[in-house]
Amino acid sequence: MVGHLAENGLVVGDEFRHGNEAPASRNLEFIKYCRKQLPKGKTITALRADSASYQAEIFNYCNARKNRIEFAIGVPQDEAVVRQIKSLGASAWRPYGDGHIAETVHCMNRTEDAFRLIVVRRPNQKSLFDEQPVAAKYRIIATNRTKKAEQVLHWYNQRGEHDNSAENTHRPRQVRAHVVLEFDHPQETKTDGRQGDAREYQTGEIHDCLFPV
Repeated sequence: MVGHLAENGLVVGDEFRHGNEAPASRNLEFIKYCRKQLPKGKTITALRADSASYQAEIFNYCNARKNRIEFAIGVPQDEAVVRQIKSLGASAWRPYGDGHIAETVHCMNRTEDAFRLIVVRRPNQKSLFDEQPVAAKYRIIATNRTKKAEQVLHWYNQRGEHDNSAENTHRPRQVRAHVVLEFDHPQETKTDGRQGDAREYQTGEIHDCLFPV
């Protein structure tokens, strides 16, 4: 697992793991570790992660008054989530690209606050080998952001840009999980060349990697 700033590749944290370790293992501990590596006065302000970070302890940490980290995290389709999606009426869905988008409110057993679920539904391309064809497929994001669902989804999807840029580096060949962090970093140039102020972000990446032997 390696944490680094996306703009310049500066490593802020790293951890060697066994290849059979679960991607969800110790994610919060690593986020805290990376946060401690930042210079005094700098802090993490936003978090984007895949479903390995869909954990109540991470949500509670982000929502804590002293932290206030905005997050967008992939959601596994467990029984409770699927039940919540099925409860959405037809009026909850609106067109989005080649499918539809909707949102609802959800919680886990150990989360201290409810959070938004942003759901994208697209037609499923059936295969000849599908024993039980599914009419639609879903992609779900959990977030505490208050912006429009489409904006949050666009922000979350930018994680893919970091994945693509990392492929051009000497990155280990098997990625187990991917987390993107944004840091509060005063007076830094943003990726589009504009100058930021103390309220603007600098982006970083966390890669949970299976290192080659």
